[in-house]
Amino acid sequence: MKDCNVTLTVKGDKVNLEGENISMVELTELCGALQVMTGVRALALGSSLDDVKDNLLDVHLAAMRVVEDQEQAMKGGRP
Repeated sequence: MKDCNVTLTVKGDKVNLEGENISMVELTELCGALQVMTGVRALALGSSLDDVKDNLLDVHLAAMRVVEDQEQAMKGGRP
């Protein structure tokens, strides 16, 4: 992974992501690293591995639904 910078901010209910020198590959690798950190932290706090995997999968599937909705919006249609 090359050197890059990502800033994630939350204000109210809005999440903003800004990046420098980052491609989809680097951003995907960082997302994976955040999932690992989240999972390890949840395990340390007493969650079961099955719960961690289920919850992270739920987050992934919800994100992909948003991506699908965005694709439909860009094509000019709504699902």
